[in-house]
Amino acid sequence: HQFLIFSLRSYLQNTIVIATTSIESDKIISQGKKEDPAATEAQETPEEKAHEESVAQKVRSFFEVLGRGSLVSLTDIVVFNPVGSEHIKVSLKNQFAEMQERLNDGDYEIRINVDPSIYDYFAASYNSQDGIAGLHEKVSREVLRPVTDLLFAHEDRDLRIEVQLKNHKVVVTLDE
Repeated sequence: HQFLIFSLRSYLQNTIVIATTSIESDKIISQGKKEDPAATEAQETPEEKAHEESVAQKVRSFFEVLGRGSLVSLTDIVVFNPVGSEHIKVSLKNQFAEMQERLNDGDYEIRINVDPSIYDYFAASYNSQDGIAGLHEKVSREVLRPVTDLLFAHEDRDLRIEVQLKNHKVVVTLDE
């Protein structure tokens, strides 16, 4: 075992390893961080700062137990704020804007009109276990795939597409 540890230490020298953990995540979520995506650390209250230090200490203690006699050495801990509904809506708007941009590559003139209730619908379906990536996958499944089907079904290169919520279901149609 000594040889293995020595080899790994040599191999991992000058290496940055980024890891995530859910240690204390329930307390971070229950603390109720700001919903404002533009909020900065400078706006942090003393209570929030103390809470983050407490969480960082618990994480550090956990990894110190694992690290006795091995390779684990933490030099920095970043406590991320939970994703709030406003963050989710900003992310969704960016995803739809990117979708719009990609659809207009080439000779196509495609406009997507997204009903504002769509953002609320997807924000409400956000699951912290799956994160934003899981939410983006859901948008791809429920919006981008039907949009693609419409594009393949019509030869017109100038289309207007409506994305609406009807009976708690995403509906993608041509606006004719």
